[in-house]
Amino acid sequence: LAALYVFYFSNILFSNQVFSFRDLSRYYYPLRLFAFNEIKEGRFPFWNPYINCGHPLFAALQSVVLYPFSAIYLLFNFDFAFNLFIVLHIFLGGVFFYLLMRDLAFRHISALISGIVFMFSGYLIAVINLTTTLAAAIWFPLVFLFFNRALNQRRYLGNLILAGIFLGFMFLGGEPTPMFATLMILALYSLTHVLVRRGQILKTAGIFIALVIIFILLFSFQIFPFIELIRLSSRAQTDFEMASH
Repeated sequence: LAALYVFYFSNILFSNQVFSFRDLSRYYYPLRLFAFNEIKEGRFPFWNPYINCGHPLFAALQSVVLYPFSAIYLLFNFDFAFNLFIVLHIFLGGVFFYLLMRDLAFRHISALISGIVFMFSGYLIAVINLTTTLAAAIWFPLVFLFFNRALNQRRYLGNLILAGIFLGFMFLGGEPTPMFATLMILALYSLTHVLVRRGQILKTAGIFIALVIIFILLFSFQIFPFIELIRLSSRAQTDFEMASH
C-alpha cells in the first residue's frame, strides 16, 4: 500500500507543487495557514478577524484545529504539510480498510485488494479538494470495525470507546456529513443484526445509543461550539435560488 501510494503521489511528494484546485486555494489553504500561524505565535485561533467584521474560526470546525493529524501543520513547512495532510489520509484510508477486512476474517490478498480499491476509489480521490470530507471519511472502516466487535464480543465497552473515539475523529476532521452517514449505516447494520439474532434488541439498541453518548461526552468541547455557531448561521435559511447561483 505504501509503495502504491508513493508512486501515485510522487509528483506531489517530491516536488514544490502544491494542491491548489477548486476549494483548496480559495478556502482551505488560507484558512489553515492563518489558523496554524496563530498557534505557532502562541494564540489559540478562536476568531478570524479577516472575514467581514470577524468570524468564529474554532467553532466553524473546518479549521481542524484539534484534529490529531493537524499536528502535521506544526511540524513541517506549511506547503509540504498541506500536501502531506491530503495524501497521508488517502494512504490511511487504504490501511484502515485493510484492517477492517482482516478483522472480518477475509484473507490477506482479499483485504489488500479491498484496501487498494478504497484508497484509490473515485470518492476519496474526488474529495481531495474537500480536505475536511477526506479527513472524515477515512475513519469509517475503524468505526465500523470496533462497533462490529462491540456487537459480537462480550467485552464491548473497550470496543465502544474506541469506536466513539474514531467517530469523534471523523467529526474533528471538519465535515460532519460522513459522520452522519456512518451513524445511519451503523443503525441499519444494527437492525440487520437484530433480525439475524432475534432476542438481542435491547442489547443492540443499547450498544448503538452508548456509542452516541460516548462520542458526545468525549468530544463535547467541539460539538457545543459548533452547534452554537449553526444556530447563529443564516445558511439554514438559504433558498434554492441563492444556493444555485
